[in-house]
Amino acid sequence: MGALDEEAIRRVYVRLGSALKEMPFDVSPAEAGMCMFSALAEEMKGVDPYAALKKKANALALNAYGRAKQTVMTAPDPLEMAIEFACAGNIIDYGVYPPDFDVEGEIERIVSRLNEQSSAERAEFFKYEAFKDQLPHVDRMMVIGDNAGEVLFDRILLETMVATYPDITMYYATRGYPVLNDCVIEDALECGIDGVATVVSSGVASPGLVLNQASGEFLELLHTCDFILSKGQGNYESLSNENIPAFYALMAKCEAVANDAQCPIGTLILQPSRIWNWH
Repeated sequence: MGALDEEAIRRVYVRLGSALKEMPFDVSPAEAGMCMFSALAEEMKGVDPYAALKKKANALALNAYGRAKQTVMTAPDPLEMAIEFACAGNIIDYGVYPPDFDVEGEIERIVSRLNEQSSAERAEFFKYEAFKDQLPHVDRMMVIGDNAGEVLFDRILLETMVATYPDITMYYATRGYPVLNDCVIEDALECGIDGVATVVSSGVASPGLVLNQASGEFLELLHTCDFILSKGQGNYESLSNENIPAFYALMAKCEAVANDAQCPIGTLILQPSRIWNWH
């Protein structure tokens, strides 16, 4: 697939300029991004420019699956290691990093850095005990996925959770349409998530779950879940001000998110919603 020609690029810029004039200043980055990606999608005529990169990310993660799963299973606390890997897997983001970086090696380095922190440093941003304390009380849980490839580490987490809490009904939510390298239903199925959770589409075409863009069917399902794990920066940016029973699992990869979370760039974050009234 070739790049867009100059006239197509001009049309994208004109459309973006018109949309930006009308855009409120308080929209989330995911909502703002919808303007650009919808314009690009129209010009690309349904062709996903990230399709090949997503296939590569899924393949790289599938190759790392066996080793990562073994590391989790042999850890002193498999669930803790699984959630660490799921957070670290958020680095598979071709909107931030080049497509040829060492996924498996980088994830191992991230987890090693986390485990080298003191208990106080770790507890400030990575609330594992608070996360674990919720699980015995959960009936229906939804994981909101972020990037292709990263899905494999979410799968390991879900497999670990189901082994420990078999009575939890699990759902895994994807984007409704291709946008950046975010996962859609096909990516989740390719990575085997359907073996451990019911895979659903949110219906959104934004790089983050913007609830006012989600399908009614998805919203109805979301509100039946008593626990939500929101993966990645895009979902954090679009959901962190929503009153939902969510924990946010991500890596702070830009200054805006790091400032909001009050942490250094590169920090692994596992944080509960600041709005929800936890019991």
